[in-house]
Amino acid sequence: MSGWKGDGKLFRNIGDYTHHVKHFAMPCTGGRVRAAGWRTAAKIVLDLLLIIVNWGYDGGKSTRVLVSEEAAMSNVPVIRRTMRLFQIDGKVALVTGGAGIYGVHIVRALAEAGAHVIIASRDTTKCKGLAELMHSEGLSVEAAKLDLTSESSIRCLQEKILDHHGRLDVLVNNAVARSGGDLRNVTVAEWETAMKVNSTGLFLACQIFSESMQEALSGAIINIASIYGMVGYDATIYKGTQLSNPVNYAFAKGGMISLTRYLASFLAPFNVRANCLSPGGFRNEDTPVEFVPNYSRRTPLGRMAEPDDIKGPVVFLASEASRYVTGQNLPVDGGWTAI
Repeated sequence: MSGWKGDGKLFRNIGDYTHHVKHFAMPCTGGRVRAAGWRTAAKIVLDLLLIIVNWGYDGGKSTRVLVSEEAAMSNVPVIRRTMRLFQIDGKVALVTGGAGIYGVHIVRALAEAGAHVIIASRDTTKCKGLAELMHSEGLSVEAAKLDLTSESSIRCLQEKILDHHGRLDVLVNNAVARSGGDLRNVTVAEWETAMKVNSTGLFLACQIFSESMQEALSGAIINIASIYGMVGYDATIYKGTQLSNPVNYAFAKGGMISLTRYLASFLAPFNVRANCLSPGGFRNEDTPVEFVPNYSRRTPLGRMAEPDDIKGPVVFLASEASRYVTGQNLPVDGGWTAI
């Protein structure tokens, strides 16, 4: 049997369907359309529009067209339904290193998408300043102290978040410690200092902050890695500058990507996703002028990353738009790792 399916009924053709709309959806009393009739009419008209938009009208010929219950019952136009997947209204997000170079833009992205964002780092003065600025723009954010070298500090923040908000939906591990230089210019003490944050601190953050996510059977972890966790560094782009790439940074970011895959596998039964973003070089006010052309020449898109470049990918991984994505590393690098 074939026909038009809508409002729980199967119709032979579009004519029968429109007759159903006229007969059933517009009952009148004293010349006034009843409210229930209007609601039913709106629902059926939307149903018909969904059929026409998604499958087309064949000129009245008998065609079997199926409309999902979700689509038929929704009052949201098709074109907006997809965009709603990216909304994170009401979610509670924590961004470590939230006042840093990338952190500022990650916090802004999540807050602009509707989340309440906790800006956390050891530098609470900087976090509070950023929170005040974003409050003045109407964004929902707060500052918090977090020392990733201290397990008690991590647990204390976890308890505060649960006490004040009842849950944690999104964790962005963005904090990074930069200590020492390249292979010939780093001490054991500098290596260990960096690892307390970049390795041990990352592990503890994932372990502790994911506890409530596992209980809630919902959550998203986003680890901010780097292209230098994927490929070796290019020494030529640093010529003529005072910049270099610390050896412990490459070690930490490569480990972060591997840890993300472990987390994705372990946390999947709890409906908690874990993914990585690996940004390329980000241009800011402190970037040496001579470094910019060096880096840009090496990148297929011919430029360094800008603030908006990381915002979209972060919101994607934090939202329902990526609900079937876990264990992945997404390079946001202008094509650096593609060549």
